[in-house]
Amino acid sequence: MSNRKLSKTFVDALKLTNGVLNPILERVKSDHTLDLQIRNGYINIYYRGGNILWVKELPKMNGFEFRFNPKYGKVYPGIPPANIYNFIGKSINSSTNVSSWLAAIPYLKDIMDTWFGKHPKEEREFQQLIVRDNNYSSVSNATDYFILDIEYDNRKGNSTAKGARFDLLAFQWDSDGTSRKLTAKTRPRLCCIEMKYGDGALTGKAGLNVHYDDFCTFAKIPANISELKTEALEIFEQKRELGLIEGLSGNKNKLQHLDAEIDFIVLIANHDPEKSNFHNGLNTIENSIAKCPNGVNIKVCESSNMGYGLYKGKVFPLNNYLTPKLMVHKNSLLDGK
Repeated sequence: MSNRKLSKTFVDALKLTNGVLNPILERVKSDHTLDLQIRNGYINIYYRGGNILWVKELPKMNGFEFRFNPKYGKVYPGIPPANIYNFIGKSINSSTNVSSWLAAIPYLKDIMDTWFGKHPKEEREFQQLIVRDNNYSSVSNATDYFILDIEYDNRKGNSTAKGARFDLLAFQWDSDGTSRKLTAKTRPRLCCIEMKYGDGALTGKAGLNVHYDDFCTFAKIPANISELKTEALEIFEQKRELGLIEGLSGNKNKLQHLDAEIDFIVLIANHDPEKSNFHNGLNTIENSIAKCPNGVNIKVCESSNMGYGLYKGKVFPLNNYLTPKLMVHKNSLLDGK
């Protein structure tokens, strides 16, 4: 397992008011176009689905390294804010240098906006919108899901974890008052979400059936699921400690258990109902449903009147979703719509 976790030193640098990285955390909390995700010894801060800031702990140097992905555009001396150029690839341990990076965020956003205008990445961008709607927006406490992580991938160097790559890792945590209270009996369900934007990437090497097969290969090994659940709980607790989970700041109980079952959820944004790739892909999955072990549920979610809030009433078991949707799809074709 990849063990997405930060050291106590890293967490303290972020959460303590006098911590050197605290201004970065506070900016993320106040700017919902940004999204902080925990990695193994570092954090990624996303903007429009792209990594605007990478911050890694350098324990031997008693500091942190900051990076901006040069694929979006290079930061040159003499181009404001010029001073961050001097800090690229170096250990940072002063609030002054951190403030320089903080001041650079609007400039870095502009660089990324220009790049995305030429190289659109809709899936990644809408992925982050799902995080915002379910975690930070005015409706987030009413949705039934909390997004733990995006672009989850623990396959590196671990052949037994083949297929552990998920667009979104989430908890189904029902929004009614009783369920949302964090007690010793609280058991949200872990959900692995495969997201597609439009109908262009539903087949081939990145098709739905490929991701489903990889997931089933992963889920057949009980230790993989157990370790994934453990890691999910650790991510949740560290995000909670950093104040990135609203509504639980005063609750001293620790989330210790998850539901025994796990969901694999297919989410497609902007599907064209006149095209058949999506339903064909779901049919393929249904015909091979036996590939996945007991305790795994295959589901499909729909939007709630054009938004990206995830509600349990809009997340359907595959067999309940597929038949009526195929009938509607076939009727639209017969009617010439």
